[in-house]
Amino acid sequence: MPYRQHHFQLDTPVHIVFFLMKQLDLTQPAAARLVDKGRVQLDGAPVSVKSRFITGRLSVLLFEPAAGGLDPLFETADFALYDKPSGLLVHPSGFGNDQITVIEQARFRYGGQTQLIHRLDRETSGLVLVGRHKGAELEFKELFAARLVRKEYLLYARGRIAHEQLVDVPIIQGSTARAKRLGVPRVMGATGEGGRPARTLVRPLRYIREHDCTLALARPVTGRTHQIRLHLAHIGHPILGDLLYGAPLEAACAYLEGRLSHADRLALSGAGRILLHADQIAFDYKSRFELRSRAGFESEQTLLAAKAPQG
Repeated sequence: MPYRQHHFQLDTPVHIVFFLMKQLDLTQPAAARLVDKGRVQLDGAPVSVKSRFITGRLSVLLFEPAAGGLDPLFETADFALYDKPSGLLVHPSGFGNDQITVIEQARFRYGGQTQLIHRLDRETSGLVLVGRHKGAELEFKELFAARLVRKEYLLYARGRIAHEQLVDVPIIQGSTARAKRLGVPRVMGATGEGGRPARTLVRPLRYIREHDCTLALARPVTGRTHQIRLHLAHIGHPILGDLLYGAPLEAACAYLEGRLSHADRLALSGAGRILLHADQIAFDYKSRFELRSRAGFESEQTLLAAKAPQG
């Protein structure tokens, strides 16, 4: 389980942070963060002051790594690369989710300092990079910020993409304020004026006539949320399976709320998952690394499985 609830009965006053450090084998910053995040409760109410001496019924919600079935594709003393399947979360999405995520499995293997360097959506498959210690995490984030990490994605898009093109269109990120103003899901972004600069190179690889779709390579030059999905929809070729940017708003809301059937999803978006895959990554970190997924996403079986009805 990603999270475990710990309970303590405190009959004599204790300093909350020092108590957590001793009982749960935490550093002082880690113990303080638990309090700041509201994961420490006293008699059912969150503890808000870290310097308090307390008594009573203490409950602590703690993220605990656990083993899973996903082994790293590649590893060094500084980082590891995972080949994530579609449907697996990279990070816990809430206390009630019992899925063993990528970061949980990585921390079980490498220890508590392990951190995600970047993320993928749940349905997007492919390469996920984790840093095994704080130094590696910081250095990789600097590489990403300087755009010195090259990532390439494979995808299946609706219709025929005739030629290679650089999509240079600003992206407006999803936000709570925008969602309230426009009546759209909070996670949904858009393309248009007022957004942040965003560029994606799109290269068609193969047109599949019987399914009227194109297998394409996408290389994001910038790193905006949902960038590839938004840019493919902008050029009129949404990614198969994408209900946020490839279907009516009502369908997107139904999907996010878990009200859309598999059959309706196939009819509306053409696939039972988002057909987007992080296929390659290249960077310089003490040496040159050019790494590729082993998933075989470009095979016909991937497309057929995603377009198959359930049952």
